[in-house]
This record gives sequence, C-alpha cells and structure tokens, in this order.
Amino acid sequence: MLNIGIIIYPGSNCLIETFRYFKGKDTNVFYIWHKETLYPKCLDLLVLPGGFSYGDRVYDKATDNYIISPGTMAIKSPVTKIILEAARRGTKILGICNGFQILTQLKLLPGEL
Repeated sequence: MLNIGIIIYPGSNCLIETFRYFKGKDTNVFYIWHKETLYPKCLDLLVLPGGFSYGDRVYDKATDNYIISPGTMAIKSPVTKIILEAARRGTKILGICNGFQILTQLKLLPGEL
C-alpha cells in the first residue's frame, strides 16, 4: 500500500482533486494540516498542492506596499519540519504550482521564482 500525504495550507487549492487523483485501492491518502509537526508513521509520497499558500504577497503593514515572495510565509509554517524530514529520509515530494515555489524557497529544488 502506498501512503500519500497531502499538505493543506491556508489558501491551498485543488485539495479534493489531488486527493481523488491519488485515491485508489492500493493507496492510503490523507491530509496533513499546516500546523502539524509530527512525521507520519508511513509516508511514501508527500504532495504540496497548488493555490496560494498564505498568498504570495508579504506586507510590512496591511496598508503598505508589498513584495511578491512565493512560498515565504509557507516555509515559516510548522509543517516545514515534516517537509524537511521527508527530504532527509528520501521520501518522494511533489510540488504543484505554489507547492513547487515552496520547495524552491526551502532550497529543496534549485533556482528561484
């Protein structure tokens, strides 16, 4: 059985579609909330779905100018501990859209967006 965890951030998109895509008789698909820090017992694939996790804009003040910084707020989330542990263990990680941006911010993928 393949165990697949899907991370949910505020602003994540296509969670249900991602879940349905991986759901099958030989898979165990489950969600991991962005506040989680404990690595799941069994994890074969970790998915960071699309959407704008916390948004892509960082404000100094609510009424101030902003900078576009994909994934910056998401990497400060507690679930980053699980993402980094998955990478350390060699668990496969799939980043879709903003999930890909988060992986580049964490330096798990080369480049910069």
